[in-house]
Amino acid sequence: MKDHYYIKLETPNPVVKLYPVEDMKIDMRAEGVKTPLALDDYDFKVFRSEKQASTWLKKYLKILRALHNKKICKSRNFPAMLYKRRYMVQTLMGEKMQTYRHYSKEWKPGQFFNLHDQVFFLTVRLTSVKKIGRGSYCYRFQLP
Repeated sequence: MKDHYYIKLETPNPVVKLYPVEDMKIDMRAEGVKTPLALDDYDFKVFRSEKQASTWLKKYLKILRALHNKKICKSRNFPAMLYKRRYMVQTLMGEKMQTYRHYSKEWKPGQFFNLHDQVFFLTVRLTSVKKIGRGSYCYRFQLP
């Protein structure tokens, strides 16, 4: 197994860091996964190479710095759902096109709604709402 690289998006200033083999093995055992890339999620990105990680981070930061309500919000009158800013950026990158909630909204597929972090509002179109468990729902959406 080779070293990989990671980006922790929960930090205020995300940077590419080396993911040493020993640390990966500990994390893989703890998470019950067989490959380092299986540790990848929306808060902790894992890459095979430093170049891949740097390219991804450059794109992420470019979108983050360019956020502007006039560009991403069609109307503040649409219903809204609280959403982390890092997830908003990943939605704009085409990576995170769903969210999970412990409540149901009376929204219909095709309807516009906003994802917001109390500063930025990102308008998306609902594609489906699926009950996935006791009181849990998956809202899938697409960019308009």
